[in-house]
Amino acid sequence: MEWDFKEVCVVGLGMIGGSFALNLKFKGFKGKIKAIDKDPSAIEKGLEMEIIDEGSIKFSIAEGSDLVVIAVPVGSYKEVIEKLIPFLGENTIVSDLGSVKGN
Repeated sequence: MEWDFKEVCVVGLGMIGGSFALNLKFKGFKGKIKAIDKDPSAIEKGLEMEIIDEGSIKFSIAEGSDLVVIAVPVGSYKEVIEKLIPFLGENTIVSDLGSVKGN
């Protein structure tokens, strides 16, 4: 199955989320890459480095995304998902880049 995403939104533009967005660009993704981060300077840096096309501290930016990728600490997932839900479309795919290295 081939995916045809037009808009991807990365929640958390730190090392993992930023690397994911950068790799999308590197691999030739032609759609729009958006990002949400609680730190406005992370958004500014992502825009400056052309890793993302649009960014915000507001979860409403996720609206219209075909794929939302959560790249925040696992302990923050519940809060993030609760804030995302109002902006997710019926067919939006939500995934994550989390890992747990201990109990």
